[in-house]
Amino acid sequence: MEIRKIWKVRGIGDDVQALSCVSAISSALGVSSVCAKLLYQRGYKTVESAEDFIQKNGLSIYDPFRLADMKKAAERIMKAVRDNEHVAVYGDYDVDGVSATAVLYLYLEELAPNMELGYYIPDRFAEGYGMSTAAIDMLAEKGVTLIVTVDTGITAIEEIKHAQEIGIDVVVTDHHECREELPDAYAVVNPHRKDSEYPFRELAGVGVAFKLITAMEMLRVSDKTQAIRNVYEKYADLVTLGTIADVMPMVDENRNIIHFGLLKIKKNPRPGIRALLEKAGTSPAKCGTTSISFGVAPRINAAGRMSHASRALELMLLSDEDDEATADALADVLCEYNKARQDEEQRILDQVYATIEETHDFENDRVIVVSGENWHSGVIGIVASKVVEKYGFPAVLITFDDEENHGSSFDVGRGSGRSVSGVNLVEVLGAASEYLVKFGGHELAAGLSLTRADVDDFKRAVNDYVRSIENEDMWVTAVEADCELEAADINKKCAEDISLLEPFGISNPTPVFFMRDVNIVSSKSLKAGKHIKFVLEKDGTGIEAIMFNADYEVFNYNIGEKLDIMFNLDINEYNGYKSVQLIIREIRKAESVEKRLETEKKRYEEIIGGAKFASNEPVIPSRDEFAAVYKALKFGDDGCVSESRLHAVSGGNINRIKLYIILDVLNETGLCNISRNGEDNLIKYTVNNVSAKVNLDEAPLLVRLRTQQK
Repeated sequence: MEIRKIWKVRGIGDDVQALSCVSAISSALGVSSVCAKLLYQRGYKTVESAEDFIQKNGLSIYDPFRLADMKKAAERIMKAVRDNEHVAVYGDYDVDGVSATAVLYLYLEELAPNMELGYYIPDRFAEGYGMSTAAIDMLAEKGVTLIVTVDTGITAIEEIKHAQEIGIDVVVTDHHECREELPDAYAVVNPHRKDSEYPFRELAGVGVAFKLITAMEMLRVSDKTQAIRNVYEKYADLVTLGTIADVMPMVDENRNIIHFGLLKIKKNPRPGIRALLEKAGTSPAKCGTTSISFGVAPRINAAGRMSHASRALELMLLSDEDDEATADALADVLCEYNKARQDEEQRILDQVYATIEETHDFENDRVIVVSGENWHSGVIGIVASKVVEKYGFPAVLITFDDEENHGSSFDVGRGSGRSVSGVNLVEVLGAASEYLVKFGGHELAAGLSLTRADVDDFKRAVNDYVRSIENEDMWVTAVEADCELEAADINKKCAEDISLLEPFGISNPTPVFFMRDVNIVSSKSLKAGKHIKFVLEKDGTGIEAIMFNADYEVFNYNIGEKLDIMFNLDINEYNGYKSVQLIIREIRKAESVEKRLETEKKRYEEIIGGAKFASNEPVIPSRDEFAAVYKALKFGDDGCVSESRLHAVSGGNINRIKLYIILDVLNETGLCNISRNGEDNLIKYTVNNVSAKVNLDEAPLLVRLRTQQK
């Protein structure tokens, strides 16, 4: 079954009022019309609101005490500080959890340097996500009287009840969805509480921890503005890491936090962040959301996936220049973890792809289920995401490594699933729950465990369920662009203006643009075939472009061919020189060409069927056109060529009518054996060794066509 991809281009069209607003924004703010259009489309439809957005005026800083239970939480921790209690920060092993743990730990360490203070992050493999009674008992043995959770705890009802029973107070700070029943903790701070009056619900876990220390600082410092300034100046960088890594909406208070956090990283990076950025090949001065998403975050996450997140936390807790050597050493360790994670990911991916290609029934099964031996459970979720990206179907990967029952039907495997929009993975797993030991998660991502004996039944059940709910739109992927650009829009001014909309992320995505009928002037492989560099042309303007993670060996577009593209507009800096380049996200044969070719194909069929045609209609090929196509076939080396390639050898002058007639004549005269595949427009051929001279003018098809010419 083929996953259909539909291109959609948003825009304001000919809406007179919208065009007037865009013109006013562009004129008043001195930005390009493209930037003004983006502002308008994202809801900033007046000069005032657009200016506030790009100038970062009126950034949202909300009173933390508007969060339910915040006053109780802040006062309880301040009491622990005054009484020198033993406090533990209980975090999570991802970037959000690690950065949240670091924020609260560093604040308390500075506030009360003599207080007994510790942290606890569970082991991903031995304990799994969230709080556990075993960990609470261990903390109790150390004398802990107060646990403050960050990025976790909202569902730990039994665990928190146990903590209370043994004399430990728990303050929960979390940002995950709340269930009907909240834990009976001393305080529960979560913007998703039903009774919360906080105006912004989309804080990351580290964002909630940040609001907690802001509240504590407000209790400590009489000047509230100064209190806010204190925490922003010291901790906004760490909050930025977790907020970006947890893919939170880049609007409202998150936009505010990230704005200040990136400034801090650029001007005064803490040793751990500096070291990770440099290991990732960039510098603090050039740090942006992309640097964190693809450079810093994977290295922090790798610690929790391949070893223990405490190694990443140690790096984030370094705060002095004297710690730079230590920071470099710890960053090297995280890079090693990340390299091991990448190697393991590729190993698993190769096995998974091979199994899918050999065994999956794409026509009937909508959910890909693959199991394997000794796959790293901390990596299979990433691999499942790549499987979904490649094939467009939900995917569940299961690894078996039970040493006691290895190879037996009682071997329990751990699984990780990822889904696509419109297919709720938790509901899918629920339909097959009789074959699962346990499962849980969200609409697009979930975890599960099951025995080896139940894998086949599980696969059948999930596919039966998805077939029962599918509709014709379920397997359609929409790729969208913000607006269409012309060649004249591709300039440094436009690209620089677009950067005013940063930071980009969820709810404020990096703008994607559409351009039609672009010619390929040249293309070449980069990084051993992993990326493709282009020179494109439209309306006489040359345009540089790059397409990342594109296999040059299977790239099937030719020089001179017209394409439609979706892309980001970027400024490339090399040796101090800045130039505009396109980062291509999607590429296809130009729709205008596809429509023309389809029209030509129908006309060819009419003419072959006997229809008359005018003498000036381009139907009968010239001798030079015959020669160009025959030469391309004769000196080809694989016996298979695309129509577009043959079209390109003539400089684009051979239409589909002529091309098909040329191929028919070459086949008819015995010069070649040719078969056409109408579905993918591939031509399979062999060139025959014909000793006698062939007069093409006497070919029966050409003779007949001349009689049809008016």
